[in-house]
Amino acid sequence: MSETTYFVNKTCILNDILGCMEEETQYICITRPRRFGKTIMANMLGAFLGKRWNSSLIFDHLKIAESEKYQKYLNQYDLIYIDFSRLPENCTSYQQYISQIITGLKNDLIDAYPDYKLKSETAVWDKLEGSDRASSKGYIVRWVEAP
Repeated sequence: MSETTYFVNKTCILNDILGCMEEETQYICITRPRRFGKTIMANMLGAFLGKRWNSSLIFDHLKIAESEKYQKYLNQYDLIYIDFSRLPENCTSYQQYISQIITGLKNDLIDAYPDYKLKSETAVWDKLEGSDRASSKGYIVRWVEAP
């Protein structure tokens, strides 16, 4: 029996998602059965869009690099990543868990956009809307991962 390398390039879905962004679609839901790559898809999307790192070395040789949207969207956005699959220490209720997430989001937004003068008592969704205007591209990718 011979060993064969098999590679499936799933970056083509990025082109569809980028098309949704151009249509100003607010929410994109990627569904798959359990254990079928939802986390990998979310990680790929974050690596492609997030401006925290330069991911051109990852994507330059993949199918998405052939897209006319490639350079326009690569590493251009601030990301918010929430992982609901891990419960923080000292968390005894769902409400306490959500409260910790909201507090963390508020603090991160205040740190990320100091010129916008966000206040800690402002509702988190109002902060997100305000930070969208403060962002250089006008978008924040809201990335939520569940178990």
